[in-house]
Amino acid sequence: RPYCWFFRNNRCALFVRDPRDIMVSLWHYARANKEIDFNGSLRDMVYHPELGLRFFMRFYNSWRDRAGIVA
Repeated sequence: RPYCWFFRNNRCALFVRDPRDIMVSLWHYARANKEIDFNGSLRDMVYHPELGLRFFMRFYNSWRDRAGIVA
């Protein structure tokens, strides 16, 4: 989940994988999971509005300056 004011007084660590690995892993997961309606290419996944790289970067940026440790 993106950063929320609810977490403001809690200490946290943010563990981040390489975004390229995340996209490949998510692409395989989405194609195998029948609950996710996705059957596009890896490129389609990268540019997907709800699953893609831009969504990941918004999530990461929301936590980056608030996490005590980023690893």
